[in-house]
Amino acid sequence: MVLLCCRDDSGRLWRLADTCRTCTAATPHAAVVTEPLRHSPAALRPPRLLSPTDPAAGRPGDTVQIDGTSLSTTTRVNFGSAAVIPTSVTATQVTFVVPDSAPCAGQVSVSVTSTTGATSNALPFFVIAPPTTTGLSLTCLPAATGGPVTLLGANFLTGTQVRVGTIGNVAVTPSRNAVVLRPWAWVPG
Repeated sequence: MVLLCCRDDSGRLWRLADTCRTCTAATPHAAVVTEPLRHSPAALRPPRLLSPTDPAAGRPGDTVQIDGTSLSTTTRVNFGSAAVIPTSVTATQVTFVVPDSAPCAGQVSVSVTSTTGATSNALPFFVIAPPTTTGLSLTCLPAATGGPVTLLGANFLTGTQVRVGTIGNVAVTPSRNAVVLRPWAWVPG
């Protein structure tokens, strides 16, 4: 008797069975297991990603979580063409950090690869371009009255904050190519 490992034509269903060598030779997509199993049969299932990444968009350095099944043997995250070592792995979740080698902006495919070499389905992730500034609508404000200033540039997003000298972070009204900030007026004491 030998231990037989076989799969169906799609590669999605794997089976282990005790059988004779004659039956093994007659079984398509079969191989004799010559070493003791090092993983449970569940670990032989290929990983599958179930939900979009969380978050679904980010910048290099951001932490991302992926939910799925059969993820416990994940050894790497495939982030576009980059291989990333996960920071945390469980049977249902993989956590990783968006690599510095991520493209400046746009969509990349994210998948995982297990210790057996099986690669999961891919999910989309969107790399957000960092904001860039190109100028100001004016360079000087009256200290007594203050007023709005428009910061010109690209890729400003909701939640953007602008640090203004010693005033600190200032609330802004962003659009994609400009941010209007309203630093309060300095009032002499």
